[in-house]
Amino acid sequence: MGIFAGLALDFRTAGRVGDSEEVYRRAALTHPHCFWLVFHWSLAALADGRLDLAEQRARKLQDRFAHQREVFELLGDIAFQQRDMRSAERHFEAALLREPDHPGCLTKRSRAQMYRQVSESFPIVPIGLLDFRARSDYAILVINLDENRKRLARAEAAFRDSPVPIHRVPGIRGSYLPNAAFQRLAAAAQVRKGTLGTFLAHAAAWETMLA
Repeated sequence: MGIFAGLALDFRTAGRVGDSEEVYRRAALTHPHCFWLVFHWSLAALADGRLDLAEQRARKLQDRFAHQREVFELLGDIAFQQRDMRSAERHFEAALLREPDHPGCLTKRSRAQMYRQVSESFPIVPIGLLDFRARSDYAILVINLDENRKRLARAEAAFRDSPVPIHRVPGIRGSYLPNAAFQRLAAAAQVRKGTLGTFLAHAAAWETMLA
């Protein structure tokens, strides 16, 4: 099994995903009772973001190796990536029934529980009202100036492993405001143009949340 897995991982590291998949497939046919072989094949699909395929393979493992903690932890990881926190929590619970003190599963169950509770505290909004609501019951709004794409990339990277989607709210550069508009809006506040632009961007973020 180690030879097959090593070869498959070498192919994957070299960017030859198709060859890696073929090695896994042939190895699984040759050694149908090898748990770790199919397990790592499922992990490879999860790492590639092919969640449906990863779940399909993990379900086959569940049918044959229901005593293995790793199967249910894998199913929990897949459900977490699918943003199905209720299912993720249930799978991590099942994993803990097989290995009660496993620290990784304890942490993952707590995270799934926290995200589920936060999600359920939000009112139901029809899917399609805003594009980011189609993926989650809540989102992180990031105010970002059009020319500052590097800062947006850093924010997206920071939440890459989070089930919470990021929705960009365009920033407003106060220096671009016409003097007439600035004087009208800032008359009472006595602020600079840059500060007013920041205020307006936050107002836009609040309007997005209210929508």
